[in-house]
Amino acid sequence: MQCIPSSTKAANVTIDMASIYHRDEDGWTQQLREMYQLSEGNKVKYVTRNEHFMNNLHNGSKWANENIGRLSQVKNFWFKPVFIEELMQNMTAVDSTRPDWLLFLDHDIIILNQDFDLRKLITLSGGDLHDNVAMILSTDAEGINSGAFIIRVNEFGLKIMNAWTEGHASGKNDQSYLWTLFDDDGYLKQTQSNDSNNTTYSFVPRMKLVRPCALNSGGGIERKQGKWWPYFEGVYCKGDFAVHFFGRPDKLAQMKDAERGSLGFISR
Repeated sequence: MQCIPSSTKAANVTIDMASIYHRDEDGWTQQLREMYQLSEGNKVKYVTRNEHFMNNLHNGSKWANENIGRLSQVKNFWFKPVFIEELMQNMTAVDSTRPDWLLFLDHDIIILNQDFDLRKLITLSGGDLHDNVAMILSTDAEGINSGAFIIRVNEFGLKIMNAWTEGHASGKNDQSYLWTLFDDDGYLKQTQSNDSNNTTYSFVPRMKLVRPCALNSGGGIERKQGKWWPYFEGVYCKGDFAVHFFGRPDKLAQMKDAERGSLGFISR
């Protein structure tokens, strides 16, 4: 069973990748260092193998170390959206070199299928002015998992990132807050016009959901809010794009297995 139909055509776009690896000075362990090195090497491999549409890998570790003082009120899990927002602001200031889209992957994600063409997740227009899809996410037990997402590098994408980072003091984690930003049709709530004579959504950024296998298959365990029974996100196999080992105490061992070509806990 294929995650994306073989007849799906790839959009003519360029994509950069980004990730962030940060710990306080006393938070580093040998296991963490090994996990981060494995994760970074896996991502470099994908960018290099797909250089016909992947341009650069942006490592946010230096940014985190340099800005931790400035962001003293921002909890660690909010570093991700703040980093991406500032990275995109820099990109949009230099039109000649910016990518069309930016892929973010958490540090505990391993890319399984190095030949997976992410451009097939993007509409064939590539995201022109008549296409307001500006963020691509995959589903999980709580609605979405923001460990992997693709964001459009233009004013639509920046509107989403600006709205997201505004929630850093909300008391919610970054993922839960992101899910509250969109209506049932995926439109960004904050930008919808209250003018009854202007109800068009043509200039409102929109989020699109894809299957977990296309972006962020689950290799972790979580419990849905208000429910006792745990939600096992262990369905992934070799053909999926990537697997996310969130919430697992054995994530390093699982990441190594995935990097070596494991078929996953349960094969689709």
